[in-house]
Amino acid sequence: MTATTDHYLGIDVHKRQAQVAVLDDEVEVTEEVRVAKADLDEIAQKYAGSSAALEVGSNYFTIYDRLDEELDMTLANPAKTDWLEDQKQKNDRKDAKNLDRYLRLGEVPESYVPPEEYRRYRALARSQEAG
Repeated sequence: MTATTDHYLGIDVHKRQAQVAVLDDEVEVTEEVRVAKADLDEIAQKYAGSSAALEVGSNYFTIYDRLDEELDMTLANPAKTDWLEDQKQKNDRKDAKNLDRYLRLGEVPESYVPPEEYRRYRALARSQEAG
């Protein structure tokens, strides 16, 4: 697959699937697809070198780390993202398209991504609290 650098991906991840919208430099949606989370690797390889925004959700670190190997990742904070927070009804396609559009404009409110070492410490602390 040929690497591209002029695309912006909006990725809305759920339990088993993800909605992906791809925007080009001409502000045209070139691809919209719902894929199994396992197939996100193929999307990342197809658009390697491009920018992508991922909406924060549970267990997002694994997906973020995997995609960050191929894409320039931004982690979107839905609490600071009006178009995600204020929706009356959840719409995955709209979320994914908004993520890529706002990413292209440089206006995605980012969530802090702690280093992997800190995440391991947090996971260890949570497992001890549960036990």
